Amino acid sequence: MSKHITSYEMKVIETNLDNNTSLKDIAASVQKDPRAVSRHIKKYRTLFIDYRFRNNCAKQNTCERKHLCDKCFNGRCRDCTFRNCSKLNCPDYSEIPNCDTLNKFPFVCNGCSKESKCKLPKYFYDHEKAYVKSRENLVNTRTHIYTNEINLVAIDSIVSPLIKRGISLEVILSTHPEIGLSLATLYTYINNGLLSVKNIDLKRKVRYKKRVKKLNTQPTYNYLNNRYYENFIQLVSQKSNLYIWELDTIEGIKGGKAIMSLLNRTSNLQLFFLINSIDQSEIIRVFDDIKLSIGDIEFKKNFQIILTDRGKEFKDPLAIELAKPGEKLCSVFYCDSRQSQQKGKCEKNHEHFREKAPKGTSFENYTQEKINEISLHVNNYPRIGLNMRSPYEIASILLNKNILSLNHLHKIEIEDVNLK
Repeated sequence: MSKHITSYEMKVIETNLDNNTSLKDIAASVQKDPRAVSRHIKKYRTLFIDYRFRNNCAKQNTCERKHLCDKCFNGRCRDCTFRNCSKLNCPDYSEIPNCDTLNKFPFVCNGCSKESKCKLPKYFYDHEKAYVKSRENLVNTRTHIYTNEINLVAIDSIVSPLIKRGISLEVILSTHPEIGLSLATLYTYINNGLLSVKNIDLKRKVRYKKRVKKLNTQPTYNYLNNRYYENFIQLVSQKSNLYIWELDTIEGIKGGKAIMSLLNRTSNLQLFFLINSIDQSEIIRVFDDIKLSIGDIEFKKNFQIILTDRGKEFKDPLAIELAKPGEKLCSVFYCDSRQSQQKGKCEKNHEHFREKAPKGTSFENYTQEKINEISLHVNNYPRIGLNMRSPYEIASILLNKNILSLNHLHKIEIEDVNLK
């Protein structure tokens, strides 16, 4: 476990602060000591001053100053309408808010019910800004020279003459323990020009090629633009009665045939399609077949939103969203990285498919007809969450019958359902 708080853990901390989660629970969610989390929040919170308010002094609620300028109507400076008067004229002016919420946990205004009405400067915890600031601190800490000029002169008087005589740094440090530096630190001093010798004077360093540092950043692909999970939540909160589908794949033998699954959130109907491999071209082929089977109009009406993960096979959303002429038929969104629970219904419903085709099953000898047979039994199995009705029964009411024909579904009685 890393002792440093990672960017993902910072995002978790911000989310929990927004939801007014206790310090103990936040610490447990990122597996850190509560004291470490507390120090981290205070260290990397960001001061925000809303300059739309004419008075942005942090002490305005308790201020008793009067007549610092001649523009006040009632003489009280906290009511002054002259912008920045307090900042320019008042010796008590402060940007640091004094608030009980900020003096103890959570130390920030995230999740505060009074935040929208409060006119004081505020502290917020933003995981992106915290990550950037923490990286800067870490780099600065590792590159800082912890010594003074007198010590440098003493070190230089020992090290430089020996290097010019061809003595290696390892030998110098072993024969002069009074230097008190590590080998890496001594190399850093020379590389930063703090000693009279240079890198070219070293015996082997001039033969080494400079290492190219790889940036440890996660690439942001264009396909994710405006398709993040937060965009999905925002759209769903604004509109009701949307047809939402969760998209995933079920692996057989690695590298072989697999299954593409589509689950309708409202009815729990899950459609299964045999694909030759877990590949982008196969996903596009299946969606092209669906559009061809039911028509673009019905596809646009019944497949309004599709939520999937960030698997390599789903990285061409336009091929799913657009009809051949270019008309947009649906909207594709992606779960956050490693957050499969965001499409939990799809994941849960795979259990019923796995009862018929356990993990490790090879799909090489399967046909779409065989997959349709499994789908028939899975979708006619009653669910507690549907008041003991089957996904097929609910879907036959809500969805176009052409959707059901994609897996050749029809009603069968519970006595005929077999998940073994």
